[in-house]
Amino acid sequence: MFDPGQALISLMYALPLLIPSVVGVILGAIHMQRARKASTLVIIASVLLFLEGGYNVVSQIFIIPLVGDALSWEVYGAINGGVYALLTLSATLLLISAAFVGREKNPAATDGNTHQDAGAGLSHVPPQLAQAPNHRGALVLTLGLISLLVFQPLGIAPWVIGVQDLRAMREGRMDPEGRGTTMAGMILGIIAIILFVLTLIAVGFFIAALANTNWSY
Repeated sequence: MFDPGQALISLMYALPLLIPSVVGVILGAIHMQRARKASTLVIIASVLLFLEGGYNVVSQIFIIPLVGDALSWEVYGAINGGVYALLTLSATLLLISAAFVGREKNPAATDGNTHQDAGAGLSHVPPQLAQAPNHRGALVLTLGLISLLVFQPLGIAPWVIGVQDLRAMREGRMDPEGRGTTMAGMILGIIAIILFVLTLIAVGFFIAALANTNWSY
């Protein structure tokens, strides 16, 4: 029998997967023209995460009630573990690959026309940009993924690094080619911190409820 309350609880448990998957699809669509391969991998990984969250809801509502009658706990555990392992591993590998696929050198630094006017000693690359250090977009995105999928408190690292690097890119002190990956990693870090705070709040309410429970009969 369908229980709306149980469905709502299952949906709340699945939000840590559903929200990042929706954000991943949106970011992938936004940056599709600039980084087609990486964006495609992010979108596929986000869809897998969304399927994992959807399976979590379906499992809680429809499959678990069958355990004990039509399905044993051993079979359910094997199926459940296999589905989660397959989807999580596939999504993680795709997201990590997206951080490094299609990496190209700064076109401004490798443009054949840069030193075309050698006699005049002119360069089409602004000196500040030519000397700017490489971006850390891959690092920020990787930290964001790890914080979201493994250890949420780590999200403060991609958040802080992302803010600093984006400011440096705006000021011309860092290669701006990594703006998309840096912003994506920073957003994932922010989501991880928000989910961590919500988890702490939920645990606090749970502990308070246990403390106010009358265990005497």
